[in-house]
Amino acid sequence: MPARPIVRHDHDDNLDFASVSIHRRVDVVTTTLYSSPGSTGIAASNASSVPIPAIAGGACAGVALAIIAVVGWKWWGRSIEKEQQRLRQDKVSLINSFDVRSS
Repeated sequence: MPARPIVRHDHDDNLDFASVSIHRRVDVVTTTLYSSPGSTGIAASNASSVPIPAIAGGACAGVALAIIAVVGWKWWGRSIEKEQQRLRQDKVSLINSFDVRSS
């Protein structure tokens, strides 16, 4: 089926705008293939329906990631506290250097 252009004219303040849109029809065909349980070469009694190693590996990785995140967060917080304490000490030493009461 050939594409048929649709032309629309809009008039705004004596200016002529034309827009063209082309509509196409697309047919999609899908095919689903099913295989029998014995065709994979794995006996049904040996196959596990739940992937236990994958679940255990994901859980261990999640725990390790959580521990790394907490340790990093604590380290970052302590570095901020140390920097703030150093700045406070610098301010106090600067104020003490201009102490006029001692003279």
